[in-house]
Amino acid sequence: MNQDSPKFVLLTVLDGWGIAAPGPGNAISQAETPNINRFMASYPHTQLGASGESVGLPHGEAGNTETGHLNLGAGRIIYQDLQRINMSIADGSFFKNQTLTGAIDHARTKGGNLHYMGLIGAGGVHSNIEHLYALIDMAKRHEFSQVFLHLFTDGRDSPPTAAKTYISQLKGVIEKSGIGKIASIMGRYWAMDRDLRWERTQKAYLALTRGQGSLVKTPEEAIDASYAEGKTDEFIEPALISNDQGTPTALIKENDSVVFFNFRIDRPRQLSRAFVFEDFSRANVPVGFDPYKVKYEKTHLLQTPIQATEPFLRGPRLNNLYFATMTEYEKPIVEAGAIIAFPPEIVKIPLGRVISEAGYRQLRAAESEKERFVTFYFNGQQEAAFEGEERLIIPSPKIPTYDLKPEMSSRELTEAVLARLKAQGHNGVVHFYTPERYAMMFYKDGLPIGFYHDGATCIESQPDESRKVAALPGAKIDICGTKPIEELLRYDLLQMVNLAKLWEAAQLRNAAPRQMEQPLPGGDVDEITTNDIGQKWIDDGRVRGTDVVRRNKRLFCYVKNPFKG
Repeated sequence: MNQDSPKFVLLTVLDGWGIAAPGPGNAISQAETPNINRFMASYPHTQLGASGESVGLPHGEAGNTETGHLNLGAGRIIYQDLQRINMSIADGSFFKNQTLTGAIDHARTKGGNLHYMGLIGAGGVHSNIEHLYALIDMAKRHEFSQVFLHLFTDGRDSPPTAAKTYISQLKGVIEKSGIGKIASIMGRYWAMDRDLRWERTQKAYLALTRGQGSLVKTPEEAIDASYAEGKTDEFIEPALISNDQGTPTALIKENDSVVFFNFRIDRPRQLSRAFVFEDFSRANVPVGFDPYKVKYEKTHLLQTPIQATEPFLRGPRLNNLYFATMTEYEKPIVEAGAIIAFPPEIVKIPLGRVISEAGYRQLRAAESEKERFVTFYFNGQQEAAFEGEERLIIPSPKIPTYDLKPEMSSRELTEAVLARLKAQGHNGVVHFYTPERYAMMFYKDGLPIGFYHDGATCIESQPDESRKVAALPGAKIDICGTKPIEELLRYDLLQMVNLAKLWEAAQLRNAAPRQMEQPLPGGDVDEITTNDIGQKWIDDGRVRGTDVVRRNKRLFCYVKNPFKG
């Protein structure tokens, strides 16, 4: 590198800093933030969408730290489970999914039945009833008629007494396709417990496999009986639909196929363990860190330990059962034999790999509560560190809730990062995560020339006299919401125009190698082009033509190489 080149690039995540209309509930607009205000006035900046479709979530769904870091590290939208499944149905690839078609093939070959089980409702949180309709359509396309449905009623993410509506809609689909029979019905309270209350899971499992439950002629009969007892959809007792002989229409047995069509990973786990674990007595044994629990079970937050019960006496595992899950519920379930229809998407060339293969060192720094986000998720859901990647993790405060210490360990983390940079001279990308507080650093020749704190978390309860953070008693703002975030860029290093999504902040994917005089990795840029603004910048000598990058037919970023004058 040239003598005057920067020693490293610093990516700072200002967790919790959102853009919203000023008002009494907006702690950021109420606080005095002179440094951020100065940066905004002095340097180019833009707003990035960090929620909904911008980060691969359904429209209107709030973003979260996991999703944000996946997109940041990937440099592209990483579609989340619901969106991936919806898109596969729309483009037809769903009906060729080998895991799902394999369930049909297994049942046909072994002379067994095909069972679809999962939550029905309109919530779209744990499942989507359209996915069940698509599964029924798939069976019809494959001319397989031995299809039985085991329905878990909602009552939480859907209205509490809306089950009949969804049953009616489902019956219409069944009648039209000529495929499928409803074999059982029960509330999610039993089939989808996640708190290791195994007596609930036991009721569901024994109903599905041994017919232990009330026998009814129609699903509506079970629903009406539950309502008569004052129980809403969530708590409907397991019931089996009888056939003409007065016995259960279909139970899950050996040689059958099961597709659990819930896509959210937390609540199908216990019932899935009951089906696939060979040694079910070990169902409560901890399995180590589970990255896919972060989003739904919030395991990165302090929480009260669950008072678990012991697994029930299940008996032998069903032999030769093909058990498919829509997504990866947890690795032990997969290791026990479950097959995943939509496994997690691993980002093959995340930013960390780009920097590593360019021959540079990189430091990932965070406190322990946020460790997984700057490592596993930023690396595209890969556990191993890349060559030249070092990790600096500072312990988070051991307190019941972080409103008691909203700054968490930001000062200790900052001091540790500065010490590491001075001592070891990292010249790669530093991913510096500032949990719940906001800081900005600038360096020259590897030494800090400025360090600024501009306040605290949106929900800090007491003002800090030195920084005069606004105190807003009773105000609560989600850290990960649907508001856009601010992206601030040093003018002399980088120019960004017309960015709209969080993943596009990963312009470092292209910018960092260029600033370090490295070529772009092959395949990272879809096309090189310019537009009117870009051409003007080229004519003015502010950028070179090859610095104007368009990704997916949208203007991506302008990069000004500081080493070329």
